[in-house]
Amino acid sequence: MDIRAGSCQVCSACCLYAIADPRVVVVAEADWVVIRHCRVCGAYWDMQPASYPVVMTYEEALKRVPDLQGWAER
Repeated sequence: MDIRAGSCQVCSACCLYAIADPRVVVVAEADWVVIRHCRVCGAYWDMQPASYPVVMTYEEALKRVPDLQGWAER
C-alpha cells in the first residue's frame, strides 16, 4: 500500500516530515482525529496515528469526521 498515492510533494513533505506550508491545512481536529487537506493537489491526510499518516479520499475523510464539510469550509 502506497501511503502517498494521490498526494503531491508539498503535502507529503508537510505530513510525513513536518515541514510547514500554509497550503496544507488542518480541516478537522477532535477526539484523536486530525485531518489535513492539501490546497495544491486536493489530498486529504489522516494524521492519526501520527507515526503513520496516510492519504485518504474525501469520502474516507467523511467517514472519520461526519461533519467534515462544515470543518473544511472554514
